[in-house]
This record gives sequence, C-alpha cells and structure tokens, in this order.
Amino acid sequence: RDLLVGARRLMDRERVDVAPLNAALADMNGKGQSPVLAAVDGKIAAVFAVADRIKPGAKAAIAALHDRGLTVAMITGDTVQTAQTIAGDLGIDHIEAEVLPDGKVAAVKALRDRYGPVAFCGDGINDAPALAEADIGLAIGTGTDVAIESADVVLSSGDVAGNGPRGGWRCYPTGDRMNIGEVSARSGLPSKTIRYYEEIGLIAPARDNNGYRAFATNDLHKLSFVARARALGFSIEDCRTLLALYEDETRASSDVKRVAEEHLAQIDEKIAQLRDMQETLGDLVRSCHGDDRPDCPILTDLAKKG
Repeated sequence: RDLLVGARRLMDRERVDVAPLNAALADMNGKGQSPVLAAVDGKIAAVFAVADRIKPGAKAAIAALHDRGLTVAMITGDTVQTAQTIAGDLGIDHIEAEVLPDGKVAAVKALRDRYGPVAFCGDGINDAPALAEADIGLAIGTGTDVAIESADVVLSSGDVAGNGPRGGWRCYPTGDRMNIGEVSARSGLPSKTIRYYEEIGLIAPARDNNGYRAFATNDLHKLSFVARARALGFSIEDCRTLLALYEDETRASSDVKRVAEEHLAQIDEKIAQLRDMQETLGDLVRSCHGDDRPDCPILTDLAKKG
C-alpha cells in the first residue's frame, strides 16, 4: 500500500483531498499546532499535531525588544493560521509563514526591504544561509556547527530570557574578529580551503570560549596573500616560505627573489613542454586525412612502443 505522511502542502502537491479533516486542521492551527497528515493509497486517513513548546521568558524577551524600539518578526514553515496564533500569544509584530528551508534568505531580504537592517537568530543547518545574509547573524550556542560558523554572534545558551536585554543594551565592537563565513567572503576562498590551510599550519586562528574560530584581520591578510600566491601557481610549500618571509621584517629581498625565480624557471619549463606538445600534436592532426579511411597516423603514433 502507498503511505504518504507530511504537511498540508505535501497532500496538496500529491492531490490528496483533505476536506474530511478540515475541522480538525482548523482546530490544530488555531491552537498554534502543526498538523501532520497521513494518506493511504491517495486517500486521507489521519491527522495528528506537533507543537514547539514556547520557552519561558520568550514573551518578556520580545516585550524588552519592543521597549528598545525594535520590530520582531518570525520566519516559520508553519501555516499562516498557526503562525498568527503563536505571534498573537507572544506579541510578535510580523510573520513570514509557510517558508521552506531554501526560502529563508528571501524572507530575510523581504524583511530588510520593509523594515531596514535585520538581525536573524537561528540554530539549524537550514538557518546558515539566512544567518550569513542577515546584517547581524545570531546563532544559538547549542545549535549546529554550520549555523554557529555562519553567525556573527553566538549566544551562550538557548535561554531566551538569559540572552535578552537586561537594564539596557551594551554594544561592544567585535574589533577584527570574524567567523569563517565572513573570512571566506572577503578572501574569496571556500570555507573548506580555509579549514585545510588551518590544518596544515598556514594560518592559526584564535578560538573563542566556545571553541569556535575567531579570525583576526591578520588571518584575513594571510589568506589573501596565499590566495594570490596560489593564483600565480606557487606551491603550498612556496606559499609557506613566502609567508614566512613576508612576516620577517629582517628578510633579504634576495631570498624572496630566489623563490620566485625558481618558480619562474618551472613555469618556463612547463611552457616549453607545452609548446613541444602543441607542435607534435599539430603535426599529427595535419597528417590525418580525417575521412572514411581507417588508417590514422594519430592512433599509429599513440600505439608506438616506448
């Protein structure tokens, strides 16, 4: 038998008629619950509800944000009715409902267009792109590593009240500390490459109290330096040598020139090899008739024994 379990949008997509359960769905949505439906062989069979437990202190934290003149919005995959119920209970000003995981970035952009700069708080893998898109990304310290690495600020816990403003906000400049997402964007290097460079000792970013990378401006300069050197074809070991020379104020420019000259000689050798390759292949192509005849000097040359 064909069993289908999921949200209302799944049933709609599969053209399952949910009308027999409309009353139950309306009741669940009205209570701020998320209905999960089940269909058997294309016919609706059952519905049950799941609901997130609202954290103690959430309403007070939102009220405190309002006291500071901030607008509070909620981005959720729940139905509009469920979202409206939760928003009404907590005093949330704006909702973006029925948002799929890949739609969170667009939702952040829409909020920015309407209200101005956006601070986005999330803790899951699907939140990482929105955390990076927001003007300020706030990750829950108990959340996923992907979310934390994408955020600008990591909250120490999931305690809404404990993380909320008390007795006024104090803002401290983060100085030159950046997360891996910011450094990746500024250096043009993928996060995976940055982690690799850290593993082999090209860079050594500091770690915060939670053990997450906290890149400094100097780390960014090093990464940009290495990225430029790699673009010029220098090996990793050459990059390591050049980086050490760059940081050594007592260096002799002759040492730098020697590394560059050795690399240039390797490039010249490769160019010569490529020219020989081009000439040989050109001769073979010109000698081949390229018609219906089976004989082909290209294959004959390739089949030559060493």
